[in-house]
Amino acid sequence: SQHDDEKLFGVAYLSPVLSTIKDTFPFGLPIRLWVFAQEENSMREMERKLHTHQFHATTSLPSDQILTVVLVLGETARYDRWSVNGYQRNTSPNMLRLQAQSELISMRNMITPRSFTMGSIPIYLSGRDIMAEGITQKSLISAFNEAGFKTYFLSTQVRKGFLNNVTSLFANEAGQQAYYETDETSGKLFDAHLIEPLEAILAHDGNKKLIVMHTMGSHAVYQARYPKSFEKYPVSDDGYDSVSNAFDNTIYYTDHVLAEVVASLASKPVAALMIYGSDHGESLPTPSCKFIGHGAL
Repeated sequence: SQHDDEKLFGVAYLSPVLSTIKDTFPFGLPIRLWVFAQEENSMREMERKLHTHQFHATTSLPSDQILTVVLVLGETARYDRWSVNGYQRNTSPNMLRLQAQSELISMRNMITPRSFTMGSIPIYLSGRDIMAEGITQKSLISAFNEAGFKTYFLSTQVRKGFLNNVTSLFANEAGQQAYYETDETSGKLFDAHLIEPLEAILAHDGNKKLIVMHTMGSHAVYQARYPKSFEKYPVSDDGYDSVSNAFDNTIYYTDHVLAEVVASLASKPVAALMIYGSDHGESLPTPSCKFIGHGAL
């Protein structure tokens, strides 16, 4: 049945027999090459269709009214590890402070439709499930373009071609893009690196702006996501407690980065808002289940 077949992005289904052979070598190589060719053709066709897509978006704001919208795309951050959402550890003191000052609203009834970035970010940005229906429309970045906003895309994630990361296809809709690529394992660069280019954009006068910030957030390896000075909870080995502590440290650091974004916006005499949401969560190991990671249910 189709339920037993492997879904290929934007193409069709691969039967269980072919799916099994695909994962072998050398017999699976021709199948993989065929799959690659089919998916590349599908992506190229989607790109052509998007070229003419329009939202016909407008804004009711006066032409001289400045508004800055910052959309922070989080990564792998679990809802239940934020103290602003009730977690017993104080992992998000800055968000708690802003909440107490009635400057932050935590939207608690949210769930990701996909447990991996390639599936969830396109839904986040376009409202469409590309894994089920392909790319049928542009992202909100294009809607803001049509409404007269200047648009920017800043990222600490590795830049990839749209053939292997649809996020890049949507990022290309922004008027300006800048990637400050980090290494997933060594932590050569952290998300706070985006604050300086953010402030440079905010210094530009007289424009409505949408600034999308795509962060590394809590993506493994957890210890590589934050500077040593943000290791609030000790990490000594690969045991359950240390893994949990390292993950909580990533939330603690993300809270710091978000506070820096808010401070940058507050320093400018214009209307502004920041929206943050993680693309998905993460399974953390417990004594009864050793699985760690995402992309599987």
